[in-house]
Amino acid sequence: MTRILTALAGCLVLSAASFSFFEDKSLWDAFWWANITGLTIGYGDLYPVTVGGRITAIIHGWASVILMALLTANVLGRLMDEREKFTHDEQEEILLHLRRLDPLEKQ
Repeated sequence: MTRILTALAGCLVLSAASFSFFEDKSLWDAFWWANITGLTIGYGDLYPVTVGGRITAIIHGWASVILMALLTANVLGRLMDEREKFTHDEQEEILLHLRRLDPLEKQ
């Protein structure tokens, strides 16, 4: 999960810097744009008009959506995985029952 969060932060910073460069906007405005675009809110108060800015927007949009999906899947996977795990005591109890069922197993 740390890798995904690092990738999201990197995507945000690189996209903001690129947007600032291509669109001649302040870093604060570019950071605002990158957040609003990455969160798919898109107020429309800032938008790219140059080719470089639009390419940045396309890459940032796709990367943000994919990384957010990966982050969501990772968090949900960890939550679901924890619920499905047997405790040590539960595993020992299952082994005990299996040994009782096996006619070849000496008790």
